[in-house]
Amino acid sequence: MTLPSKKNTFHEIVIFIFIAVNFSYILSYAFHNMEFLILNTVVTFTLVLVYQRSFSYIIQLPLSRWLLFYTIVHLIWILLPHSYATPADVGSRFISIMYLFTLASLLYFDDENLSTARKAILLVTLISISNHIYELFVPDAFYSLDSLKKIVGRSSGFYGNSTGAGEAIILGMILSYGLVPSPLKVPFLLFALLGVIPTFSRAAIASWFIVVFILVLTQAIKKKEAITIGSIVFFLVAIALPIFITFLDVFLGEEAANVLGRLDFFSSKHSVSDSSAQSRLTIAKAGFEAFANNPLLGGGLALTYHWAHDISTHNMYLFHMAEFGIIGLFLYPLMLVSLLPKATGEAKKTGLAFVTFLFIIGFTSHNVLDGFHTLLAIAVMASWAYKSRTSTSHQHAIFKSTASLESNI
Repeated sequence: MTLPSKKNTFHEIVIFIFIAVNFSYILSYAFHNMEFLILNTVVTFTLVLVYQRSFSYIIQLPLSRWLLFYTIVHLIWILLPHSYATPADVGSRFISIMYLFTLASLLYFDDENLSTARKAILLVTLISISNHIYELFVPDAFYSLDSLKKIVGRSSGFYGNSTGAGEAIILGMILSYGLVPSPLKVPFLLFALLGVIPTFSRAAIASWFIVVFILVLTQAIKKKEAITIGSIVFFLVAIALPIFITFLDVFLGEEAANVLGRLDFFSSKHSVSDSSAQSRLTIAKAGFEAFANNPLLGGGLALTYHWAHDISTHNMYLFHMAEFGIIGLFLYPLMLVSLLPKATGEAKKTGLAFVTFLFIIGFTSHNVLDGFHTLLAIAVMASWAYKSRTSTSHQHAIFKSTASLESNI
């Protein structure tokens, strides 16, 4: 048995810390997102040059080809006369593109980097779950300089946004599930659910059930484990949920209305109006109108950042359609398709759950392609899936070569 060299150990520590910091938002908790995104892109680029030496082979990754197409579309729409994009808007889009490209380059077909990245994501996920549960009982525990974005009663930890916090746990659960020892897999999945619930993100809570169902279908979760999970969740919904709702009503007082409105689909006990749902409906109509007014070219680059509404579309599909027209309908789905071409083994099973989750949150968030946690997760999944494909091809080539040699002998 040979011990790892100091260089490899240092390499692993650097990658682990870098991925953990990115996925946890722990530094962006103190700094503005754009400043942190630019810094991360520069650091990632540097790490690629140090550890990978070259970007030349990365174009083989299907995600990289999608990024090239996505970049060309943006360059064309910047030149159109009805573009709303400011220099800050353009910079934000291209920094996000470069960030994803450099992350994919760092992880591309590298066993050590991919394994280290997934371990870092597992640790961050466990910490985030604990933070969310703690914040449920101490609502001001993670207030930061950006605390005006926080909603009392909804946990978000270092993420500053409850929806993003819920997404991060689901992504972390998917990518790190295979690393968890078999006896702890069921507790891990249930612990993740306990971390998602305090965010009161309907998309994240519903996605947990969908992701687990897909993992059962792909046999990543065994039937016996699925029965155990189903039994415990049934108990939580039937017995613990009504008690939980009553606790929230008393504990949060006047602030309970928004939170309980999000749980209304679990119980008819409360008939609380949900202002968020009404706002999303209004924004969705505005997005469709922008597309309908100019279906060929859309309303213009960055339209949804400068229109009369306070927020963009809450929807990746509408976001792109409103800005780019009919071609925008295909931009996000093409990215999803680029993640799993010919993936095999665990990567394929995990990837199906991963792509399904991204497909779902595409209907509830317009920030999938500018969040640290989503961009990092996409880079990990794309590299892992492509690695599984090429590894299988390499094994088949070795098998054929061996078989040919034996036949000649």
